[in-house]
Amino acid sequence: MASTPDGELDLTTLRPKSGLTARLMFDGGWTVLTILGLVFTAAGVGTIFLASFLISREQRYEREGRTAQGTVTRKDTYTTRSTTGTGRHRRTRTTTHYRVHYTFATEDGTRHSNHGNVPSRLWRSLSKGSSIEIEYLPDKPESNRPTASRAGWKAWLIVLFPVGFGGAGLLMLFFSVRRARKYAALLSNGRLTKAAVDRKEVRNDITINNRHPYDIHYTFALPDGTIQEGKDLILDRRITDSLEPGSPIGVIYMPADPSQCALFREKWMKFFQHGG
Repeated sequence: MASTPDGELDLTTLRPKSGLTARLMFDGGWTVLTILGLVFTAAGVGTIFLASFLISREQRYEREGRTAQGTVTRKDTYTTRSTTGTGRHRRTRTTTHYRVHYTFATEDGTRHSNHGNVPSRLWRSLSKGSSIEIEYLPDKPESNRPTASRAGWKAWLIVLFPVGFGGAGLLMLFFSVRRARKYAALLSNGRLTKAAVDRKEVRNDITINNRHPYDIHYTFALPDGTIQEGKDLILDRRITDSLEPGSPIGVIYMPADPSQCALFREKWMKFFQHGG
């Protein structure tokens, strides 16, 4: 590694490893954001297919569905649990579903049996032998359900899941990629110099893994003596806890545009090829 006459480390004399942007996306605290972004995006893509299937089925029932009077053979309930939030904000919700079992005959007299969920009020009014309206597809009568379980326009609300999950995932990946690309450019073309911490400010508007990151403000001198100010968002508490006003730090900046700068982490040296 070669140093410039003024004592700065010129990173342009080093060769960064390939895939530097991807490596930086999984650097320190940003690993959590990147993984969450990938998981949420994958969940959004996966639910797109589920939403498409359910909406397509609703549309087919509206176009081709037939109705018949069925007979309740028995009824029961079951519960499902869903969990939201993490840590101390974690909440578990139990939902009770009301199910009826029934038989019915299609127009050609063929009998079928099935079961399906119905609203709780209807479920309470039914008993064994009660009549219940069923809808089915004439070319596929095994596809049937109680008319009362019809989703109708509510089926379109399912679209909110892939939009919500996918959108949140893409937003997380956007911030992770933007940050990684910024630092990849600095590590590929930047120059390392000494700086001093001016102040640090907690970012209460951002929470990652139940913690708030810090904005670290700093100043450093350019080769011509000009004082340059900079700011960096730091997620690693081990770094922020050790920094106080006046603390000496390393800063990497772009010689052509010193306003593009960031705190330099020693661990980033692993991203460079040594020798050759």
